[in-house]
Amino acid sequence: MHPEDLMDADMLSEILLLVSGSVIFVTLLLILVTALTQTAALL
Repeated sequence: MHPEDLMDADMLSEILLLVSGSVIFVTLLLILVTALTQTAALL
């Protein structure tokens, strides 16, 4: 991968999309795990 490829708009938007998607996925996963553990603690 060349430095000029990194400054390409398509590459930049693709990286941003990947990172933001990963952050949203991990956040939802953490919320799900927290909800399940809280429910298990109540039983």
